[in-house]
Amino acid sequence: MYFIYVDESGDPGRKDTSSAVLVLAGLTVAAARQPDVVKAIEAMRGEVQARYGLKPSAKMRGSDWMREGSVPVGRRVEMIEFALKKIAAIPGLRLFLVAVNKDGLPAEIDIYRAGWKAMLQRFDGWLARANRGAQLPKAAPGVVMCDDTRGGQLNALVSELKARNPVEQRGGLLGGARTVNRPLRYIIEDPLRRNGRESQLIQAADLCAYAVYQAFSPRGAPRDGKKPEDLHKALAPVTERANGPFGVHMVGRVPKGMTRQRRGLFG
Repeated sequence: MYFIYVDESGDPGRKDTSSAVLVLAGLTVAAARQPDVVKAIEAMRGEVQARYGLKPSAKMRGSDWMREGSVPVGRRVEMIEFALKKIAAIPGLRLFLVAVNKDGLPAEIDIYRAGWKAMLQRFDGWLARANRGAQLPKAAPGVVMCDDTRGGQLNALVSELKARNPVEQRGGLLGGARTVNRPLRYIIEDPLRRNGRESQLIQAADLCAYAVYQAFSPRGAPRDGKKPEDLHKALAPVTERANGPFGVHMVGRVPKGMTRQRRGLFG
């Protein structure tokens, strides 16, 4: 069995005060490796506390760490980059990244749904490859773990995609594209929701999502320190790459102002 721990950075709203991009990060680990991964994350937190003076009570959340008063302002970006490199070095972890650029998407598109649909499709596709096409019950299934928000909406989306998941398929002898139904096959159960404060892996996913969000939309110290791309690049060893900007699976068009160099796979 595999678990994927998912958290978000940005928000799914469309108000003037909403974020321009919603980012989802999903950390995947085999159930047998999960205890060792949790221990490795706890050890990383201990190193961060000893090296940077982070309070033991500080939640591992990117935006919180960037405001953490116990750490000097000039060292907060360095601290997050250090933590990300430690996460990327943990054996058995894989990271899925999705970004939804709201600019240009039709008003009827549900941003939350679009981001989660892409994440679920990527996880289920990865499970198919990991199982080499074997079908349940012989195959190793996947379970989604996430923070305790929008549970009913997410459960409904998972149920829908298990029955109908229209995917555009390109190519073939005649070229062009056609829509095929590829329902989720390997994700079982409804997503299991937990308080983020009680899950080291959900908090680690939040830190990853924050790093990628800063790559798309730098704010505060990462922007001033010219380090937003360095934060994301720290995750390269563990990331399941896609063809979008920074190697992220992109929903919607590439945000305006991104250079050709920044659109590459990890620079």
